[in-house]
Amino acid sequence: VLQQPLGGKIMSTEEEIVRDDLAKLVLQQPFFACIILSQELKITRLVATCAVDGKHLFCNPDWYLGMDPKERLTVMAHEAMHLTNKHNLRRGEREKRLWNIATDIAINKHLVDDPFKLPQGKNYKGQYDETNRFGDGADAEYIYSCLYQEAQDKLKEVEEEMQQEQKEDDADQPCDDGAILDEPDQTDNSEPQESDSGEPSQSQSGNDKVDAYDKMIEEMRERYN
Repeated sequence: VLQQPLGGKIMSTEEEIVRDDLAKLVLQQPFFACIILSQELKITRLVATCAVDGKHLFCNPDWYLGMDPKERLTVMAHEAMHLTNKHNLRRGEREKRLWNIATDIAINKHLVDDPFKLPQGKNYKGQYDETNRFGDGADAEYIYSCLYQEAQDKLKEVEEEMQQEQKEDDADQPCDDGAILDEPDQTDNSEPQESDSGEPSQSQSGNDKVDAYDKMIEEMRERYN
């Protein structure tokens, strides 16, 4: 369905609902409204939820319209706080997914009480440190450092498990009489390497480690939902 607003621009019903919410935000939360209205609205399904990049407010209508009005207001305030906190500029070389979780946790502790309501469900933006694990006043950098260390500890466990499994597989392999198993090449650099950001890089023997890292990220998201 398309609507013809004043000015002649054709606007979809989806966009009209988002713009109506932004108008309500002006009345209910003028500070956040002033920030988020500086962004050009883009209705798109190329993002899973909503996002900002300093110039645009991207909004997936399928996800956005599945929330109630209070949750939608909270999402707009959430995106505004990404801008006011300059999270896109502060990330630096940090791993993107961990940084997103850290910034969401840092923001959402301010959006728990009325008139806000953190959205829940698939592709949520409701990560919240309900147990106050990171302490009062924890910023995104501190939360990231905690998550990063947790990630490194988990990756080390996975790597040790993989090495143990490889030893067991090697022990089960038959070899010819008198044959000597090759010693590892001391110059071999095929071991999976971690990038400076903390995310394991892809290599010939690193697929399992990368899969484990992806699974760990999802577990972190679920934990702070």
